[in-house]
Amino acid sequence: MVGTDRQWVPFRSSKRPILADMVVDQTSDETVQKYYGNAWRKCKIINGAYEAEEFFPHMGTDGKWIFFTAAPIKSPEGKIIGAIQTLRDRTEDKKVQAEIELQDQELAKLHEKYRKSEEKYRSLFNENPNPIFIIDSMSFEILDVNHRVLEHYGYDKSELMGTSFLEIGEKSDDTLRQDMLNLPQGGSILFTKNGITGKAGRLFSSTLKWSR
Repeated sequence: MVGTDRQWVPFRSSKRPILADMVVDQTSDETVQKYYGNAWRKCKIINGAYEAEEFFPHMGTDGKWIFFTAAPIKSPEGKIIGAIQTLRDRTEDKKVQAEIELQDQELAKLHEKYRKSEEKYRSLFNENPNPIFIIDSMSFEILDVNHRVLEHYGYDKSELMGTSFLEIGEKSDDTLRQDMLNLPQGGSILFTKNGITGKAGRLFSSTLKWSR
């Protein structure tokens, strides 16, 4: 292409100025916008330089994304006497970006699905008419309780969180402790726990279901 005006041929189907031509001609922003639309911008690093990024469907098998930079060449007096234009194939970068965006969309869908599922679970959990404790299967630490627990036993939720379930009743109930520890994964048992202490000191005898 050296010595000709056919520098547009690899990219365009008809003759038109490339970015370097516009730098040399000091083309107005309106004219650059006419040819490149929103695909161009002024370079923030090089004064008087332009940058653009475009997709060319006729290049390669599936088309290519090309990033252009056109910068002025100036005489010692500061007059523009030419321009140099470089290009970089950003096709793979775009593919990676598209994959990341797709993953972000999938994560957003999963998060929304989880949020709705969590809201449904929380609604069923709190609206259950029976007191429900969520307890760590090894330490018996209370991880969560529903509203019915708070109403029935009179505690604030903050008073129960982190407390051992065994601490709110008879603390010497070793049989119960062993039965709970020995319960296999996926198993459940019904048992009566005596002496569950409410906040006001009232003792309750409750039939409880322990599931693991």
